[in-house]
Amino acid sequence: MIRSNGGADRLDGISQRIEPLVLSRTVNRSAVILIFGLAAVGLPVVLASLLCNRTSPDVHAARPNARDENAPPDTLFIDHRALDFGAVRVTDRFMWCIAIANRSRRDAIIDELSAGCNCTTISPQSLAIPPGQSRRVTLVIDLRRTAKNLANEFSTRLTARLAGGMVQRWVVKGRPIEITHEGSSTPLVFRLPYSEAGDPTPAPFATAERRFIFPVDAADAVVRPPIVEMEAACENDLVRFNCSDPGACPAGRTAITIVVDGQQSSGERFSISLPGVVFKEPAYETVPSIVNFGALTTGSNAESDFAIQLKFACTGIAFSTPTSMRELSVLSRPACENSRSIRVQCAIAGARAGTHYAAIRCAAARPAGEIAFLVPVFYRGVGE
Repeated sequence: MIRSNGGADRLDGISQRIEPLVLSRTVNRSAVILIFGLAAVGLPVVLASLLCNRTSPDVHAARPNARDENAPPDTLFIDHRALDFGAVRVTDRFMWCIAIANRSRRDAIIDELSAGCNCTTISPQSLAIPPGQSRRVTLVIDLRRTAKNLANEFSTRLTARLAGGMVQRWVVKGRPIEITHEGSSTPLVFRLPYSEAGDPTPAPFATAERRFIFPVDAADAVVRPPIVEMEAACENDLVRFNCSDPGACPAGRTAITIVVDGQQSSGERFSISLPGVVFKEPAYETVPSIVNFGALTTGSNAESDFAIQLKFACTGIAFSTPTSMRELSVLSRPACENSRSIRVQCAIAGARAGTHYAAIRCAAARPAGEIAFLVPVFYRGVGE
């Protein structure tokens, strides 16, 4: 038993000495594995950091400038509102200013500014813009060379070539229109009173106005056909047209074209054509304007009358009826010495069946010459 116990004690002592050793070796093995594991994970990070430091020494400092210096579209900036000049009058020297801003931290050196069409010139064509500042450039566009083929739409590409080969592009657009004044499609209307050639009194005149979209310093107006005379008076953007009749304007309605050559307050010359209408009061008026007998029984007779109002002193008047309405006759033969109002009586003798139109020809005498005009007549013959 003593041997047995002693052997057990020795075994216990050996195991006590072996357990720490085994535990120590186990711990050391885990530590080694942990260390190598950490090294394996961290090595790519370290290598990546070293590579980044080789290409960009100051990562934090470079990051804010990366888009400014390496992305041309963000180096120069133009407000989108400045790229659309809207609806403007067609001219050969339309001027438009555009501000170009430098958003980078370095000077922006523009070696060349160019347009996509030969109708546009740019000034200046090269410039330097300090960081955080802007500079203006002026575009002069000949819209007359492009408006006819663009259906009222214009666009051209603006290209900036920077030092170092970088390029930025924008599109400048607008809508050139022929309108130079308000109511461009509405004719100017001139209502002239009756007048005779050679009348010693001042020629009658009528006035119409048109407001332009720009101030006008001076304007000359020519009428086609030349049936009236026209003068233009300018007051800022309002142009007043005075139409006078020296005696060549026929009575009634006549369409005219007014060709205006003028100068803006800016010094630019312009030439436009305006539609117009001249209404000249006739030398006579009939009341009623048509003699209407209405419905007449076939074979019956009827009478009617009408009045003639003249704008001149009549020395005599004559009437004639058409052969197409032989049943029509003028009963009264009024004396109209120096008269301006004449009443005329006419009659239908033996109405025919059907609808009939005709006219009585009136010829009024005056010292300056005869004035002839027609008075329409109508009736409808029906059976009993």
